Amino acid sequence: MLRCGTGVARSISGSPAAKGGVSYKDFARNADATKTLEQAIPPDVSLTPVREWKALGTPASRPNGREIVTGEHKYPSDVMRPGMLYGKVLRAPTSARN
Repeated sequence: MLRCGTGVARSISGSPAAKGGVSYKDFARNADATKTLEQAIPPDVSLTPVREWKALGTPASRPNGREIVTGEHKYPSDVMRPGMLYGKVLRAPTSARN
């Protein structure tokens, strides 16, 4: 069994992959893993029909939606701290002729 997240698949069944994990890229390039993914779904596994899905396709309200729409939401650039200093990144202009 694998647990996936942040670009890495980790084993939760005690195999050697549990220590460091495997990146999705390495997993996809692994011939044995690819063969495993091509296997037929076992008959004892039942898939939930699309019409019975609970989350996918339903609207999800944002807890700060009203603040964003009304302009009340505070973005990091809106924060003012006492004694705050300002900085700016200056870069040389690039040539439009490549």
